[in-house]
Amino acid sequence: QHTHYDKIIPFSFCEKKSSAFFQHIFRLTGDTIIAKVGVQAIGEFDATLPFYQKLSIQTGESTQEYRPFKKTIINEEATIIPEVFYYTYSAIKPDKSKLVEAMRNLPQINIIDLKTGETIGFRAKEEDNFSIFKKKNKNLKIHFCNLTVDNNYIYAVYCGKERQKQGEDFKINTINVFNWEGELKYQLTTDCDIFETTLDEINNRLYMTVRGKDEVRYIELNEVID
Repeated sequence: QHTHYDKIIPFSFCEKKSSAFFQHIFRLTGDTIIAKVGVQAIGEFDATLPFYQKLSIQTGESTQEYRPFKKTIINEEATIIPEVFYYTYSAIKPDKSKLVEAMRNLPQINIIDLKTGETIGFRAKEEDNFSIFKKKNKNLKIHFCNLTVDNNYIYAVYCGKERQKQGEDFKINTINVFNWEGELKYQLTTDCDIFETTLDEINNRLYMTVRGKDEVRYIELNEVID
């Protein structure tokens, strides 16, 4: 078998001298991509905020920026480094109208409208908020762990367990299903420890690899989602 490339993408923007790096790259149409700029440490207790740029592949020039977070958090007693306060998993809606990110250290998803630039955050009620990063906290939880999407729903793998309790019983087997308006529509539970997920939109299946095993399982979405 052979792979055919019809065009070589120069990625000239990668040649710019900068200590920042791209964590995720999503192609829109033609020459345009959305790239997530990763954080950089600022001294010992602070870091820059992650953000997204709309870029030209050919020129590397940015035509628009999306900044879901507004303020850095300085904390000398934090139990995790500031670079991961705002760590997220990102995915772009197949119709290229929106981008979603699910936060690892908060029970929150952020939906970015790629046309208007507006970001709306949705957080679970009576759960942790950003104040947990402003004090010493040894009981930080891992929240979202993986993310995949289609034009109807956001499938976000959810943990909700404290970091210190990782072990044999540290099973991640919940998938929170949101619509693109940020409403939690379904909560799916599996009998396996989920590592990564991907969608088969033709057969409407959600595939999962199992953590620590050479095994793949799937959920028939037609049977659990209207």
